[in-house]
Amino acid sequence: MAKQQAVYMVNRKEADNEYILPGLTLVRNLTVDFISKNKITVQNPVMLAISFNHTVEVPTFWTHFEVVDISFMQRDDVLDYIDAVDESTGIFLYRWSDAPLRYITLALFSNETQMLYREKLGLMYCHPC
Repeated sequence: MAKQQAVYMVNRKEADNEYILPGLTLVRNLTVDFISKNKITVQNPVMLAISFNHTVEVPTFWTHFEVVDISFMQRDDVLDYIDAVDESTGIFLYRWSDAPLRYITLALFSNETQMLYREKLGLMYCHPC
């Protein structure tokens, strides 16, 4: 990770669905408001756009196994987004989980070169085994 200056290793990309978790897509409204209010320059606009391309799905990263640069997650701008999510109570009201929130956080604050992909690295993983 240090050699590539990566902040995250993606295990696997999936999606959560509105019909399973009603209110999930409301995280999009919070994110748009946060970007506007804080004048955020989205670091990975293509990845963020994917979050908005589907009516009922929000992309996620499997977080069963992940490698994260903790200093990235402790940056002030990242913590501000996490605080906004927390204050919205969406985690409690709509079961917004770590997986879609991780995807959106990375789309907002990291670029594509800062993410490594487990499969591209030839690393095996199974859940459950």
